[in-house]
Amino acid sequence: MSSRPTIAIADYGAGNLRSLASALVRAGADPVVTTDADAVARAPLAMIACDHSVTDATLGMQWHILAMFAPSFFTGHLIARFGVERVTGAGLALLIISGLVAMAGITLWHFWSALILLGLGWNFGFIGATSMVTRCYRPEERNKVQSFNDFLIFGSLAISSLASGKLLVSYGWDAVNGVLFPVVLAAGALLLWLTLRQRPQAA
Repeated sequence: MSSRPTIAIADYGAGNLRSLASALVRAGADPVVTTDADAVARAPLAMIACDHSVTDATLGMQWHILAMFAPSFFTGHLIARFGVERVTGAGLALLIISGLVAMAGITLWHFWSALILLGLGWNFGFIGATSMVTRCYRPEERNKVQSFNDFLIFGSLAISSLASGKLLVSYGWDAVNGVLFPVVLAAGALLLWLTLRQRPQAA
């Protein structure tokens, strides 16, 4: 993968994009011109940097988003049948698998498979963990606890979104995926601790 940063240029049909692209090349970047302005925000830089098209990158993100939200129609039923801890654990396991798949290669199918697994893992983990949050506070504490939980979620999302591009350019694709493992393993350890802690109470 090229160590040069990839910069997407939205073509609105005005201006001399060739001159802009040439200037970016001289500055040490790899410009990508696209007529799809939304793709500029959605397309993963890593896929483009690995010579996959913006169209392929956008399609991968569409499947990723579908995997994030479509399972919500039945995730609640899975929690009711198998338990919130098992569903959350399955989500964490899927996140680990997605990282391993992403690090196994840079073909289109590696990226797409990793994105879909990442979306599924996010869905199970997020809905499962959110369900557990609802069990840890008194009714009068609901607004404060849920607000703080949302702050943690979206605050970490903002930080990771800002840091991922820099991490990719500076250290490469494997480093981006490598960050996933300690975070997920820490969450898995906490989940295991919570599950073991609740067993004596259930007995």
